[in-house]
Amino acid sequence: MYEKGHASYNDKTKIDIELNKIDTDINKIKSAIENLKFKKNEIEEISRKTKSEKLAIESQLLDRILQYKRNLKDLSERYSKTITSPIRLENTKILAKIGERISVGDIIAAGEMQTNERKYIQYKASQQTIGFARVGHNLVIRVDAYPYDKFGVIEGKIIRISEFSNLDRNQRMADNSDNFYYMDVEINPVR
Repeated sequence: MYEKGHASYNDKTKIDIELNKIDTDINKIKSAIENLKFKKNEIEEISRKTKSEKLAIESQLLDRILQYKRNLKDLSERYSKTITSPIRLENTKILAKIGERISVGDIIAAGEMQTNERKYIQYKASQQTIGFARVGHNLVIRVDAYPYDKFGVIEGKIIRISEFSNLDRNQRMADNSDNFYYMDVEINPVR
């Protein structure tokens, strides 16, 4: 009934079925593309929100930093005028003058530290001397202002040696002439 070159009814049905499958696949791809566009828009919106949130957080952090700096300035101004000693000194002699600019490590007062009837002094030891000193060693101190042959010497025991010198690293590298360590010495009672 069908001649050569003409499609049969079955062939036409097969082609229609294939075309329907292709149309279905095309519609699925179009739907997937629409979903991807929607997801892309969502991601862009989240990115915009994230950027604005990031800017807001950075702004809050900057405000906090400025507030901390103001507080630090207020505290440093308040405490830069007040000097509090962690120990009680007797026979105190003030070495700094009012209005004089002082730095960390400057000696501004001298006196005797009295604790349970024991007396202590803080001794400045040079780099060359500190290598021989150990906590617990007995020490004989000669005071320059009082000749030892006339007034004698002070005997004591080393109870603490500072871990670091009085100079910071940059100062030590530049000039080591005034480089010294502090030693706390417990004075033996006079017999």
